[in-house]
This record gives sequence, structure tokens and C-alpha cells, in this order.
Amino acid sequence: MKVSSAHIEIIKGTLFLTCRLYLQAKYFKIYIDEYQDCDKSMHKFFMYLCDELNIETFVVGDEKQSIYIWRGAYPEAFKSIWNKPNFKKIFMGDTGSLTLGYILAFLAIAYTNNNSERAPYTEGAIVVAFSTLIVPMFDVFRVILVRARNHKGLFNADRNHIHHKFLDMGFSPRKAMISILAMALSFSVINMTLISYVNNNVLFIMDIVVWVGLNVWFDRIRDKNNLSGKLKDKI
Repeated sequence: MKVSSAHIEIIKGTLFLTCRLYLQAKYFKIYIDEYQDCDKSMHKFFMYLCDELNIETFVVGDEKQSIYIWRGAYPEAFKSIWNKPNFKKIFMGDTGSLTLGYILAFLAIAYTNNNSERAPYTEGAIVVAFSTLIVPMFDVFRVILVRARNHKGLFNADRNHIHHKFLDMGFSPRKAMISILAMALSFSVINMTLISYVNNNVLFIMDIVVWVGLNVWFDRIRDKNNLSGKLKDKI
């Protein structure tokens, strides 16, 4: 789509009221993907449709993924609409996370299938496949056990997930995410390294022991931070 300033001025012109009415009648909603690859003229045109013609606009993008800067893409245009009063930001929710979870589970199960026509089977395939899912799987089981022990509903929300622990330990959301990714990567690398030397069951038990030890350590740091915070509040 190529839009020039001349096109925008034509639409704005008083002689082309019919054009504006046509756009409002035909496009009551606009959905724009890969907004980070819009150039300045396109951004100006879309904002005119949204701000002046009151056409409801839904945009998706990530300024870090712009690949058309060489032809005039202006990633800052996407960032510029974040603080517009008539725009609201939406982050990935249940639908996105469930979709990603389904894809990861499907790929893990597909990798462990013993199908010689697709790929050679290895003895430790199941450990390798699920190593990338160890952190979320173990975290879910731990949270369920804690809720059951405390006689709470298994599906009631709380602040006992691994990312809550990192936040309570004083980590920023970005540092918490990086730490969890580092944990998942460590489990994967260690398991893939040891799979040739250690029995699958023994390796699985070792993962559980390490996970429990890490959570005990995290709990102590969190409780220490909470205690320090309470003492500061009293002072």
C-alpha cells in the first residue's frame, strides 16, 4: 500500500466530502498488522482515518521486528500511538498463552514419537523434548500441591507462581522473565548433556530435586525481603 501526502490532502479537502463519507460508510473498523513497517505517510493516513473520521482502528506490531526500514518504514510510528488517549494497549492473554502452550506440547509429543520414517528415535527423546517444558510443568504441579495443602481451590488465583516469586524477591518483570528463561535453558542443556550417561528415571528425579531446592532457596530470599520491607515500614 503506497500512500502519499497528496492523497491525504485530497481526502481532507472540502471538495471531496463524498470521499470521506464513503470511507466512513465502508470502513467502520480497520485492522492493521505489522504496523512497525508503515512509513510516515501511511501512519499519517491511518491516524487521519482514526482521529478525524472516527474509524475504529486495531493495530498489531512490534517496533523491534521492523524489516522494511530500507524502503522507508518508520517503526517509531507504532510507538507513537501507545500514549494516544483513544488507543488502548492489549497484551497476550489466555488465548495467546494457551495457543503457545498447545504448540509447544504438540511439538514435544511429536518429537518423542517413535516414527523411523520421520526421524530416528533416540532413547532419551522424551527427556530432551520435555526439558524445555520443565519449568512451567513443575511450577504448575508445585502450585497445585501448595493450594491443596492449604485447603484452597486448585484453580483459585494466588501469588505463588515462579514469576511472582521473582517479583517478590525484587526482580523487575524483564529480569524475572530473563531469569526464568535462563532456568529453562539450563535444564535443557544439562539434561541433553547427561542423557547419554544417566538413566532417564534418575535424571528426572535429579530435575525434581534441583527444582525443589531452587524453590526453597527462592522462598527464603522472598521471605527475607518481605521481612525487611515490613521492618522498614515500621521504622
